[in-house]
Amino acid sequence: MNTPLERKYKRNKKRVEILEKMIEVKTRELYLQHQQVEQSNNFLNRILHSMSGGVIVTDANFTISLVNTAASELLLEPSENLVGQSLWNAFPLESTYLSSSETASPKVSSDQTEGILLRRVDHQPIPVSYSFSHIENEENEVEAIVCLFQDLSLMKTLERQLLQSQKLESVGQLAAGIAHEINTPIQYVRDNTVFVREEFDNVKRLLVAVEQLLEACSDQSSLQAERQTVLTIIDDIDLSYLVDEIPAALNQSFEGAESVARIVRSMKTFSHPGTEEKTHANINEAIESTVTVSKNEWKYVSDIELELDPSLPLVNCHPGELTQVFLNLIVNAAHAIGEATDNGKKGKGKITLATKRHEEHVEIQVRDTGSGIPHEVQSKIFDPFFTTKALGKGTGQGLAIVYSTITDRHNGSIEFQTEVGKGTTFLIELPTENIK
Repeated sequence: MNTPLERKYKRNKKRVEILEKMIEVKTRELYLQHQQVEQSNNFLNRILHSMSGGVIVTDANFTISLVNTAASELLLEPSENLVGQSLWNAFPLESTYLSSSETASPKVSSDQTEGILLRRVDHQPIPVSYSFSHIENEENEVEAIVCLFQDLSLMKTLERQLLQSQKLESVGQLAAGIAHEINTPIQYVRDNTVFVREEFDNVKRLLVAVEQLLEACSDQSSLQAERQTVLTIIDDIDLSYLVDEIPAALNQSFEGAESVARIVRSMKTFSHPGTEEKTHANINEAIESTVTVSKNEWKYVSDIELELDPSLPLVNCHPGELTQVFLNLIVNAAHAIGEATDNGKKGKGKITLATKRHEEHVEIQVRDTGSGIPHEVQSKIFDPFFTTKALGKGTGQGLAIVYSTITDRHNGSIEFQTEVGKGTTFLIELPTENIK
């Protein structure tokens, strides 16, 4: 028989064994939980580093604690060099849209900001969009800040390619009209050249006869006969007519050649792909070139009047993009006039392009006497893909590109005034920062 002490020992031993088993089970559970957490962390880490956009995590004081691979590659800095730095040292921003104080430390907002330049360690400016989000603790205090940013270089390149494609599409649409415009002056250049060539044979006959007359001057007996021959030839070829018409034909040929050259120069200017860098350009010349290129679009329904300020300064701009703006506005004006005049059957309308210099900006106006813009669509005309034209007649990109080019690319403004049945005026302003 067991003694009380032995029974107590056995009971305690049993309890210890149960406790050990419980500890073993709990340890196994904690180990499995640790593995799951580690696997989850590894999985989240792989997701973080596989993201194409840059991710930077900081504490509440903007000290970097975590950087993903995309951010490291874009900033050209190893992540270990970035951790511990101030966000604004590692992520230096530049933009004409930010004040100097905002550039040093932009406002932390959940809104996505575009049009920002990130200056990398290699001094290469990269266009980016960025946004912030807060992580707060239970006391609603900021515990961490997550900065998400995206390299817009490819998108900007695609935008430029889209703009050039749209321009080339416009050139394609104008090609038939341009061929017609070139064919007319070339035709009368050819006809006049043939005329001059044929009539010059008659002039040669006269010159030969005059030469013979001069030779006969020494022989008085034959002088009268030779003189009569010259008079007969002069009467036969209608010399007075040739004296008047040969110079006129040559002048007309010259004008035709000049017209062809002007069309070709305008096409060259209009279709030039341009560069990302702005250049100083003559806006008046750009408008004149665009009017020449687009003639076949408007000449049947409208006359064009130019009110160009000769004192207009050179403007620092993207010339190719501005000619696309002028083309879109001219073509839209021609279409509006076509609607109002039944494609010219009720008489021609008028498109006026005007430029004016002001102290703080350069003003460009495109006025038409077309049908105007209905009130219900006025708020949508600059929206991408919005169009009131029939299917196949418009993509809805024209005025959207106009708005983007003026406001985003040139930091200017564009407004319009319209009256249904009377016409529309588009007013463009380019600020003094673009003026030389």
